Amino acid sequence: MTKDVEVYLDVKLRPHRSLSPRGFRNLLLFIAIILFFISFAFFLIGAWPILGFAGLDFILLYYAFKVNMNEARRLEHIRLTSQGLEIRRVSPKGEEKVTSIEPNWLQVAAIKRRGKSSAVRLRSHGKDIFVGSFLGPKACKKLADDIQQAVDEYRVGGALIWTSA
Repeated sequence: MTKDVEVYLDVKLRPHRSLSPRGFRNLLLFIAIILFFISFAFFLIGAWPILGFAGLDFILLYYAFKVNMNEARRLEHIRLTSQGLEIRRVSPKGEEKVTSIEPNWLQVAAIKRRGKSSAVRLRSHGKDIFVGSFLGPKACKKLADDIQQAVDEYRVGGALIWTSA
Protein backbone atom coordinates (compact mmCIF):
# COMPACT_ATOMS: atom_id res chain seq x y z
CA MET A 1 0.00 0.00 0.00
CA THR A 2 1.48 3.38 -1.03
CA LYS A 3 1.07 6.57 0.88
CA ASP A 4 -0.52 9.47 -0.99
CA VAL A 5 1.74 12.45 -1.54
CA GLU A 6 0.24 15.62 -0.10
CA VAL A 7 1.16 18.84 -1.93
CA TYR A 8 1.56 21.92 0.24
CA LEU A 9 3.06 24.27 -2.35
CA ASP A 10 3.59 24.10 -6.11
CA VAL A 11 4.92 27.34 -7.63
CA LYS A 12 6.49 27.95 -11.03
CA LEU A 13 8.41 31.21 -11.31
CA ARG A 14 9.34 32.78 -14.63
CA PRO A 15 10.78 36.22 -15.40
CA HIS A 16 8.18 38.63 -16.74
CA ARG A 17 8.63 39.65 -20.36
CA SER A 18 6.13 42.04 -21.90
CA LEU A 19 7.39 41.40 -25.42
CA SER A 20 6.29 38.17 -27.10
CA PRO A 21 8.48 36.47 -29.75
CA ARG A 22 6.13 37.82 -32.44
CA GLY A 23 6.36 41.31 -30.93
CA PHE A 24 10.15 40.96 -30.84
CA ARG A 25 10.22 40.13 -34.56
CA ASN A 26 7.83 42.98 -35.46
CA LEU A 27 9.73 45.52 -33.36
CA LEU A 28 13.07 44.63 -34.95
CA LEU A 29 11.53 44.75 -38.42
CA PHE A 30 10.13 48.23 -37.67
CA ILE A 31 13.52 49.43 -36.34
CA ALA A 32 15.32 47.97 -39.37
CA ILE A 33 13.00 49.83 -41.75
CA ILE A 34 13.41 53.13 -39.87
CA LEU A 35 17.22 52.75 -39.73
CA PHE A 36 17.33 51.90 -43.43
CA PHE A 37 15.40 55.02 -44.47
CA ILE A 38 17.38 57.31 -42.18
CA SER A 39 20.74 55.91 -43.27
CA PHE A 40 19.69 55.95 -46.95
CA ALA A 41 18.80 59.63 -46.64
CA PHE A 42 22.27 60.34 -45.21
CA PHE A 43 23.80 58.24 -48.01
CA LEU A 44 22.04 60.40 -50.62
CA ILE A 45 23.54 63.59 -49.17
CA GLY A 46 27.01 62.05 -49.19
CA ALA A 47 27.37 60.80 -45.61
CA TRP A 48 27.75 57.15 -46.64
CA PRO A 49 29.52 55.97 -43.43
CA ILE A 50 26.17 56.32 -41.66
CA LEU A 51 25.06 53.09 -43.40
CA GLY A 52 27.69 51.10 -41.52
CA PHE A 53 26.92 52.72 -38.19
CA ALA A 54 23.19 52.11 -38.65
CA GLY A 55 23.95 48.45 -39.41
CA LEU A 56 26.11 48.21 -36.30
CA ASP A 57 23.34 49.83 -34.23
CA PHE A 58 20.87 47.27 -35.52
CA ILE A 59 23.17 44.33 -34.76
CA LEU A 60 23.82 45.55 -31.20
CA LEU A 61 20.11 46.18 -30.63
CA TYR A 62 19.24 42.72 -31.97
CA TYR A 63 21.83 41.12 -29.67
CA ALA A 64 20.53 42.98 -26.60
CA PHE A 65 16.92 41.98 -27.30
CA LYS A 66 17.93 38.39 -28.06
CA VAL A 67 19.75 38.06 -24.72
CA ASN A 68 16.67 39.49 -22.99
CA MET A 69 14.35 37.05 -24.78
CA ASN A 70 16.61 34.09 -23.93
CA GLU A 71 16.44 35.02 -20.24
CA ALA A 72 12.67 34.54 -20.44
CA ARG A 73 13.29 30.78 -20.68
CA ARG A 74 14.49 30.72 -17.07
CA LEU A 75 12.24 28.70 -14.73
CA GLU A 76 12.22 27.97 -11.01
CA HIS A 77 9.78 25.32 -9.83
CA ILE A 78 9.33 25.13 -6.05
CA ARG A 79 7.37 22.13 -4.82
CA LEU A 80 6.72 21.23 -1.19
CA THR A 81 5.12 17.84 -0.66
CA SER A 82 4.88 15.41 2.21
CA GLN A 83 8.14 13.95 0.86
CA GLY A 84 10.09 17.23 1.18
CA LEU A 85 10.96 20.47 -0.60
CA GLU A 86 12.28 20.27 -4.14
CA ILE A 87 13.57 23.20 -6.19
CA ARG A 88 13.96 22.59 -9.90
CA ARG A 89 15.78 25.27 -11.86
CA VAL A 90 15.99 25.48 -15.63
CA SER A 91 18.59 27.89 -17.04
CA PRO A 92 18.05 29.92 -20.24
CA LYS A 93 20.19 27.31 -22.01
CA GLY A 94 17.84 24.53 -20.89
CA GLU A 95 20.16 23.06 -18.25
CA GLU A 96 18.22 21.64 -15.32
CA LYS A 97 19.32 21.42 -11.68
CA VAL A 98 17.26 19.88 -8.89
CA THR A 99 17.88 20.59 -5.20
CA SER A 100 16.10 18.84 -2.34
CA ILE A 101 15.80 20.34 1.13
CA GLU A 102 14.48 18.98 4.39
CA PRO A 103 11.69 21.47 5.28
CA ASN A 104 11.56 20.80 9.03
CA TRP A 105 14.60 23.04 9.62
CA LEU A 106 13.88 25.52 6.84
CA GLN A 107 14.14 29.26 7.47
CA VAL A 108 12.49 31.52 4.86
CA ALA A 109 13.23 35.22 4.39
CA ALA A 110 12.68 37.82 1.67
CA ILE A 111 15.91 39.76 1.43
CA LYS A 112 17.53 42.60 -0.48
CA ARG A 113 21.05 41.54 -1.46
CA ARG A 114 23.70 44.24 -1.70
CA GLY A 115 24.23 45.24 -5.31
CA LYS A 116 21.68 42.69 -6.51
CA SER A 117 17.94 42.36 -6.79
CA SER A 118 15.58 41.07 -4.15
CA ALA A 119 15.33 37.34 -3.58
CA VAL A 120 13.90 34.74 -1.22
CA ARG A 121 16.51 33.00 0.90
CA LEU A 122 15.84 29.42 1.92
CA ARG A 123 18.26 28.33 4.65
CA SER A 124 18.57 24.83 6.00
CA HIS A 125 21.51 23.23 7.82
CA GLY A 126 23.75 26.24 7.11
CA LYS A 127 23.12 26.10 3.37
CA ASP A 128 21.52 29.06 1.59
CA ILE A 129 19.50 28.80 -1.60
CA PHE A 130 18.19 31.92 -3.29
CA VAL A 131 15.05 31.77 -5.43
CA GLY A 132 13.05 34.42 -7.26
CA SER A 133 15.99 36.74 -7.88
CA PHE A 134 14.18 38.11 -10.95
CA LEU A 135 11.11 39.13 -8.93
CA GLY A 136 10.41 42.57 -7.52
CA PRO A 137 10.48 43.28 -3.76
CA LYS A 138 6.70 42.90 -3.29
CA ALA A 139 6.58 39.63 -5.23
CA CYS A 140 9.56 38.32 -3.21
CA LYS A 141 7.80 39.16 0.05
CA LYS A 142 4.62 37.40 -1.12
CA LEU A 143 6.59 34.36 -2.26
CA ALA A 144 8.41 34.19 1.08
CA ASP A 145 5.08 34.42 2.93
CA ASP A 146 3.56 31.68 0.75
CA ILE A 147 6.54 29.37 1.27
CA GLN A 148 6.54 30.01 5.02
CA GLN A 149 2.81 29.29 5.24
CA ALA A 150 3.26 26.04 3.29
CA VAL A 151 6.21 25.02 5.50
CA ASP A 152 4.11 25.72 8.62
CA GLU A 153 1.31 23.53 7.22
CA TYR A 154 3.88 20.84 6.40
CA ARG A 155 5.24 20.90 9.93
CA VAL A 156 1.79 20.61 11.48
CA GLY A 157 0.63 17.94 9.04
CA GLY A 158 3.86 15.98 9.27
CA ALA A 159 4.17 16.16 13.04
CA LEU A 160 5.17 12.94 14.73
CA ILE A 161 2.70 11.56 17.20
CA TRP A 162 4.46 10.17 20.23
CA THR A 163 2.81 7.33 22.03
CA SER A 164 3.90 5.52 25.16
CA ALA A 165 4.28 1.75 25.14
